[in-house]
This record gives sequence, C-alpha cells and structure tokens, in this order.
Amino acid sequence: MTEDLNRLLAVHMEEGCGKPYFEDINEALRVADKLQMKGFGFKLKDMCPKKMDDSMWSARFTGKDGADYEIEHPEASCAICLAALKALEG
Repeated sequence: MTEDLNRLLAVHMEEGCGKPYFEDINEALRVADKLQMKGFGFKLKDMCPKKMDDSMWSARFTGKDGADYEIEHPEASCAICLAALKALEG
C-alpha cells in the first residue's frame, strides 16, 4: 500500500517513482516545501509532546481558498504525505 501511495505522490510531485516519501521524514518535508511553493500553508504538530511511549502527529495544509486538509497519524512522515495527497486531490 505504501508503494502505491509513494507512486501517487511522485506523480503529483512530478518526480520519478522510488522516493520513500512515506518512510523518510526528510522526503516528506520536501513534499511540504513544494506545496508551500504552490501557495499552501503548512503546519506540523506533535499531539503527544510529553509522552515518550506515544506518538501522534497532525499535519495540516491550508489552501489559498482557506480549505484545510488535515491528517493525524503516529508517524510524522505519513501524516505529512497523507495530508499532502488530500490537499492535492481536494
């Protein structure tokens, strides 16, 4: 499933397949940067900042029209990429 989502995101990013967007936080942050260059606002928030054994991240893109595309996920890179796909397809 992750491979399919990586391929779908690669199409939107106009890059070749093979980038591990969903597995690599650096690649996911590159996705966020690219969307910001397209005019989207971006916020990433740690939803469990004081818990060492819990992880939940909220990634939100805001379109020029004010529409919010937000996803929560235990992995930051997945939250970013899923929210990005939601924004790009929304």
